[in-house]
Amino acid sequence: MARKRYRNRPFPFALLRDSTNYQQWATSMKDALLRDHLWVYVLGDSSPPTAYTVTDPADPKQEEQAFERDQAIHRWQAKEDQCVGRIALMCSETVQRRIAHVKRRDDGTTDWKPKELWDFLAEKYTERGWIAKWRLVDRLPELRLKKIGVKEVEALFSRMDGLISQ
Repeated sequence: MARKRYRNRPFPFALLRDSTNYQQWATSMKDALLRDHLWVYVLGDSSPPTAYTVTDPADPKQEEQAFERDQAIHRWQAKEDQCVGRIALMCSETVQRRIAHVKRRDDGTTDWKPKELWDFLAEKYTERGWIAKWRLVDRLPELRLKKIGVKEVEALFSRMDGLISQ
């Protein structure tokens, strides 16, 4: 029996809770968005098609072209909304409330663009400064128990030196 693909299944990874799982979440989320051809919206490299201006209302070809362009704009906006929805759905309830609070409209909806949302989450949940240093120091006993190699320890201390110099 052939294996089914994950295309229309829920994402096989955890929700974004806080800075402790942001890196893992971001990597998995990026993979899922790449798989579904939505990552271009996060990069901000995709822009909506331009509207078609009808110069002669009596010309049926122009009307058809305007209709097709409107449909293309609608599809682009739907994909952009789908991207924002996927990102938000893979966040914990606490993170979702924070997302909703930042850009709330009068009607209760939010107005996020995929790149803005991705950058907001990265800024809020990427560990920096003393928190990152503390987490690295906290992991040392765990790494000793695993009897990791010299290269891994050197990489860890190199990362710590980089954080200390910030």
